[in-house]
Amino acid sequence: MSADECDAKLVAEGVEAIVKWFDPRRCYGFCSVTGNLQDKVPEVFFGEQEAKAGRLRGLTLSRGERLECDIVEGCERRSDNALSKRRFSAAVLRPCQSGSGPPGSDADGDTLRMRE
Repeated sequence: MSADECDAKLVAEGVEAIVKWFDPRRCYGFCSVTGNLQDKVPEVFFGEQEAKAGRLRGLTLSRGERLECDIVEGCERRSDNALSKRRFSAAVLRPCQSGSGPPGSDADGDTLRMRE
């Protein structure tokens, strides 16, 4: 797998998720995706930059906190710097917007779809 094959690509925007855990010492964590993307993207990783930006937006990143995120698909690097498996990461973390639809829908009640 070359670096060209593994450019980050936007999968979905405004996806509702719940913080599974966050390690403030290491400054990274994981969220569980809710709604219609749950089967394809069960969880997403978020790193230090996303955590800091999310906190500036008012998130606590406590276990169980509901949030919205944009999801990108990229590759993970192994310790020998070779590209490994693909994984899903949160590009942006922000507080949930109160919408009228169920979890996994936008404010108009339209179901979110995966980007192609």
